[in-house]
This record gives sequence, C-alpha cells and structure tokens, in this order.
Amino acid sequence: IQLWVNELSNDNVNNSDYCVTFIEVQDNLDACDGSKVSLGGKITNEEGESVEDVMIELNNGMSAMTSNDGEFNFSVPVSSDITVTPMKNDDVTNGVSTFDLLQISKHILNVERLDSPYKMIAADANRSGNISTVDLIAIRKVILRVATEFPNNTSWRFVDKDYIFANANEPLKENFKEIINRNNLTSTDLKANFTAIKIGDVNGDAVPNSILGVDGRTFNGSLNFKSQEKEVKAGEEFAVSFTANIDVEGFQFTMIQHENAELIAIENGLTTDNNFNVIGNQIATSWNEKVSTADQTMFTLRFLAKAEKHRRKAPIHCYELGLSFLE
Repeated sequence: IQLWVNELSNDNVNNSDYCVTFIEVQDNLDACDGSKVSLGGKITNEEGESVEDVMIELNNGMSAMTSNDGEFNFSVPVSSDITVTPMKNDDVTNGVSTFDLLQISKHILNVERLDSPYKMIAADANRSGNISTVDLIAIRKVILRVATEFPNNTSWRFVDKDYIFANANEPLKENFKEIINRNNLTSTDLKANFTAIKIGDVNGDAVPNSILGVDGRTFNGSLNFKSQEKEVKAGEEFAVSFTANIDVEGFQFTMIQHENAELIAIENGLTTDNNFNVIGNQIATSWNEKVSTADQTMFTLRFLAKAEKHRRKAPIHCYELGLSFLE
C-alpha cells in the first residue's frame, strides 16, 4: 500500500509525499473460516443443585456468568486450545454456622469423620492443605463478622466433575483439577462440568441459587438461658449472667442491646473472648465445645443503665435461631 502524508499550510502549497509499505492481515483465532465449536458445561454442588453467579473465564479472554440453572456456553474457534476456569468469591457467610464448626471439630478429633472429599475441601478454610484448629478460628471469625473472607482462599472452590480422587479420605493431599483444559477442539457440544464447594459449609446448607430461596438452620430442640430479674436505676452498673439449662455442644446467635443499656464488658464463663464480636449495638456469639453446660454460666454481660427500666419477665423467642432466652 501507499502511505501518504499531506502538509496543510497557510500558503496553499500543500506539499505531500508517500512511501510504500505492507499490511498483513492475520487470523489469529481462526475466525475467518467461520468454523466454531460449542463449549459448555454446568456447575452443581455435591447434592446436584445448580450454582448460579459463577464467573467462567476462558484463556482467550471470553467470560460468562452462570444463570440459576448453573449452565454456561461458549462458541469458540475450531482447533483452539481452551482452558476453563470458574470463580465465585461472594457471600462468604452463605451456609456457614457453628454447626459446621462442631462437625469439623469432630473430624479433627477423629470422633466422626467428614464423609466426602468435597466436605474435607470445604473444611480447609485457609487452604493450607490440611484441616486443623486454625481452620476453626478462620470460620468462626467469618461467623462473628470479624473477617469478611477466608485467609488465602475464596468463598467457593470448584473441582472437575470427572475428577476421581485417588484417595477420597485424603483429598487435600492431591493436586485435584480446579480447571479444565480442552485442546485442539474439533467436536461440537463439548462439556466442561464442575462440582462447586462452599468453603466453611460441611453440612451442605449453603444456598446455591435464587430458586431455592434463603438458607435454613436445623436444630435439635431449644436452648434456654436462665437469668435473674433485675430492677435498675439510671447510672447503675448491673450484670446479666447467661446460664444454660441443658447440655449443648454449641450455639450461635446475635443479641441487640437496648438503647437504655450500654455494654461495658463481657465476662467469660465457659466462653472465651474469641466467641464474641460487638458490632455497634449487636453482640454476636458463636461457641462450641465438648463439655457439660447444664446449669453452667456461659457468659455474663455487664451493662450501664442509661435510664430506669424494669426488666420484662416474658421470654423473648428467637425462632430463626432456634433459641429462647430471658431478656
């Protein structure tokens, strides 16, 4: 081709000149021949439920988000080499509760082992390659909203659905496939399916898509905390002790402070400082241990009364938490 340069000047001379060069048109993605193949797949959890809002990225720069049916599909050039990588790192608390801590603790103590490789991957919250008390600490921080993510980990991980673990009892020792490679694509309707794992959720109650609605909690009965009635005056400090009425392995709930009571301190009984987090007027707690709790003081809250307020005698029920306790 000729590449011209024109001079625009005030004297109307308008000089110009050109050189001869070349343009080479390349079909780097083999798109010009129109040949395409369909590459798609589906993301499901261990129970076969579809997982939505998973970002699927290809190494050629293409990407797509799974819908509530968990499916994705790409039209890619024939003969290309494609790497499929799923990613989801949102709603870290989805499906994560103290019940998961209880089950992971039993696994660590070899009392009751987690019964699938996917649950063991979920229990490895800090992605260290083993399950330990460090993972329990990381998960509890998420439950109490001390942390908004797991250390060195995303909220979801994905394993090639066709991957077979060499030892299903030791999955963390394997370099299991978290991406799928498809080379020299020549067929149509190629599949790349993954099993999704919600980190921290070992009892499988994370909500994978909007069709299934909100997550639930399953409890065996109610835990009633016993506390003494009090009448206080403005400016007076007072303590409220929470005593369990039965033996329990764990509990989790959030209390809202009354506007006329200012929290001064949390004094531990069977709990520790790591079992609490105070966020504004909310007191979040998560506890689990294999000890006797009946008639034991779990913790004591110390308040400063900001106005005279007689404590109500009627119990307050937190049905969604499976708890009831006296105010």
